[in-house]
Amino acid sequence: MKSRHARDYMRKLLRGYREYFGRGPALNSDGRRLLNDIVRELAKEGGELASIGRRVRRDPTLENVVKLARLMLGREADELLAEGAYGLLEGVEEG
Repeated sequence: MKSRHARDYMRKLLRGYREYFGRGPALNSDGRRLLNDIVRELAKEGGELASIGRRVRRDPTLENVVKLARLMLGREADELLAEGAYGLLEGVEEG
């Protein structure tokens, strides 16, 4: 995959889990805007990822976004999602 912009947008989306995902968990309006940017960049390249991106845009659940992210970023996607979902817990002292 050539699109550096699409990968950067996906990283931002996963790191900002609490900001971009709402109930369900599905993308909120800000997350959908970012997903649209990702799909637009993928469409410039064409190919299978563009097609998958369009399907994810129709049903932007966490599961579908993560599937696309894994195709785009590989293992990094899981690391970024964990960082985004649990990053707010860093620095919290136990006890």
